[in-house]
Amino acid sequence: GSCVMFSAIGTLETQLNIVRDTPGTPLRFSTQHLLSCGPGSCDGGIPFLTRGYMQREGVPDAACFEYSSGAIGENISCAQTCSDYAERSYRIAGQTAALSTMDEIKRQIMRGPVMSSMDVYDDFYYYRRGVYQHVTGEKLGGHSVSIIGWDDAEQAWIVRNSWGALWGDGGFFRIAWDDASGLGDSVRGLELADKDGFISLLTPEHNAVTSGALSVTFESTY
Repeated sequence: GSCVMFSAIGTLETQLNIVRDTPGTPLRFSTQHLLSCGPGSCDGGIPFLTRGYMQREGVPDAACFEYSSGAIGENISCAQTCSDYAERSYRIAGQTAALSTMDEIKRQIMRGPVMSSMDVYDDFYYYRRGVYQHVTGEKLGGHSVSIIGWDDAEQAWIVRNSWGALWGDGGFFRIAWDDASGLGDSVRGLELADKDGFISLLTPEHNAVTSGALSVTFESTY
């Protein structure tokens, strides 16, 4: 049910690195905060409302509220997020209009990944590589993912899923443009404000545990 939040956070992290021209920066925002404090839940979410929350309230860094609903299968109260989440939150400038044609989607992908919804069928779970196209099995429900590219020769979208690197092609998949899932029928991108400059922490990494004296490395784009 948290797929909407994962596709939104993954799209934000990548889009922000594109806007800032820092492809190697390991940005991590809090999926759990968006799940617990935003308009969604473990039972699902609505992409349009989730993006609206990211514009109004923003989303803090991952350390503010690490993701754990997936481990326990339960919703976690927003009261458990960090007390200073408001000061730590990044707000998107908005979301694009609905992208209704293939050319519109491609033009937006040239600026960064886009969020899209799709229907999931039984055989999608067993995808490993190549171009997926629904053949057999029942429809199980809706899903939200990030389209990151396309392949004209294969007539397929290139997509990042949220099921981990052990699923599919290292966590990614290709899917036919005309697949029954409807991927590409409901697509929007994120609008981010341009920055004159910023500073990001390179080392130690965000999850490093340290003690005593240490060397800290920053990157500046001013």
